Amino acid sequence: MAMENSVNQNKAVDRITDEIIKSAKTYAENVENDAETYYLETVSQAEKEASDYALSQRKEAKKQAEEIISRKSTLAKLEARKNLLSARQKLVEIVYKRAVNKLNEMDKGEYEEFIISLIGSYAEEGDEVLLPENSKLSAEEVERTEIVKSKRLTVRSGGKFNGGIMLVGKKFDKDLSFTALCDSIREKTESEIADELFKD
Repeated sequence: MAMENSVNQNKAVDRITDEIIKSAKTYAENVENDAETYYLETVSQAEKEASDYALSQRKEAKKQAEEIISRKSTLAKLEARKNLLSARQKLVEIVYKRAVNKLNEMDKGEYEEFIISLIGSYAEEGDEVLLPENSKLSAEEVERTEIVKSKRLTVRSGGKFNGGIMLVGKKFDKDLSFTALCDSIREKTESEIADELFKD
């Protein structure tokens, strides 16, 4: 009887041991499965976060790149406008300098007619007519004209200006040099000339 009880106890112990081992194995498998699931989920989440971060960084980088391009484009447009304005100003300057040169290139007959018309329009009685060093007319030739005689004008050469005449008066002088005449015309016509030069 005692022996039978011992055998039954051993069987019970073995059975409990088997159950413990079986339960432990199941638990271990579950832990392993849970760990693998957690690992896969964690890796998947990390990959998603990394992908989202990379995408956001790409978007941010693209946005920054677009802002840089926009800034540079704006600066380039401003620089282009500044350069165009400078080119226009230089070209307009050239146009008026050429006008002065054209006046100086008149043949002697045209030149004399133009100078006499200036004297007739602007000289006051008793004025002195100053001719430039580069005048095509001598002081003597101008003195012989009717308009100079009738207005009792005196004439001399040697003026330090480029074409035209200067009228030296008792109260004030009149600058009728070709440069001054073109400058005066420029004030009235520069906008029109610029528009004509830079038509689309």
